[in-house]
Amino acid sequence: MRLRELTGYKNIELYKKAKEIYMRLINQIPNNTELLTNLGSIELKLGRYFEGVDFLEKSIEIDRTQMVAIGNLANGLYELKKFDEALKVIEGMEHIKAAE
Repeated sequence: MRLRELTGYKNIELYKKAKEIYMRLINQIPNNTELLTNLGSIELKLGRYFEGVDFLEKSIEIDRTQMVAIGNLANGLYELKKFDEALKVIEGMEHIKAAE
């Protein structure tokens, strides 16, 4: 096994461990946007795009100004080949930035 493969495996294992922790926390604090955003981002890193998009959408429903969640949502939709939806999310991001 190459060093790069080992590093990738280690990263995946770290993401899985982080996911376990976030899942426990989200059960205690279900409407916490930071937890939802981080959990969605972890799911994307693990290649679980549908799950990641779901968590990110929940987070954005609570607070529509979260740029990290919005950007990651666009990335997740892109990975799911939902290009039109991803573009709409990005266009929405521009409106939020302009309002700041």
